[in-house]
Amino acid sequence: MVSEDSSITSIPNTNSEPIMLEENGQKVLIGLNARAFNPVVIGSDGNVSYLPLNSSYIVKGDEKYINSGFLWPEDIVLEGLPPNTSFTLTFEKSGVYSYYCIIHPWQVGSITVK
Repeated sequence: MVSEDSSITSIPNTNSEPIMLEENGQKVLIGLNARAFNPVVIGSDGNVSYLPLNSSYIVKGDEKYINSGFLWPEDIVLEGLPPNTSFTLTFEKSGVYSYYCIIHPWQVGSITVK
């Protein structure tokens, strides 16, 4: 998710520094640790909430980061990992929400909620 908070320099209690990219004047936070692989939300207050696999989340619109975790087809077995095949977002507020693929960062888009 795109962050508009340019003061984000690191995520507390993480084992690596995030990468900050800037595109079209907006900063993008990319996590490079377990938060990149698992469903997680970093709220506007900086608190981290880990979500269960295949979860649903209601977007308030002030989150700093939302991640579905790595998703893969049910018929593919990844050693030691349970299947994570879906992630559902419900948007509470109108706005434009940018997103990207952490594996393929050139795959970007936006969702417009009216």
